[in-house]
Amino acid sequence: MTNESEQKKNETRWIQLVAGTDSQGAPVLEKLEVKLTEVGAFEMLRSPLFVRDLAAGDIFSCAPDNPADYQIMKRSGNLAIRFFRKDNVAPLVWYYGNIYDRHDGVTPLHWWDEFLNTV
Repeated sequence: MTNESEQKKNETRWIQLVAGTDSQGAPVLEKLEVKLTEVGAFEMLRSPLFVRDLAAGDIFSCAPDNPADYQIMKRSGNLAIRFFRKDNVAPLVWYYGNIYDRHDGVTPLHWWDEFLNTV
């Protein structure tokens, strides 16, 4: 029989993280489904659409009072690719969701090196 803390540990919940800012500079939040893995740590159940630097299966921590400040604790090895289209498919606009630094958008994160080095 599991105790109450074990039940809470595997509990699915919804949290909001900052995905960017709107034209007035106000934060834009994305609601994401996560699993609580330990106090203050979450596992992404699906790759986010707008929040950068996260993919399904990643473990991260987040301060409850600051949804803009999340820290990656462990990468899952999943690649997040985000597709955007306004009308037709050609030309298709797409971005990697967790390849580049979320602050400058161009610096490679190189988190995949640990996975490549094990092969």
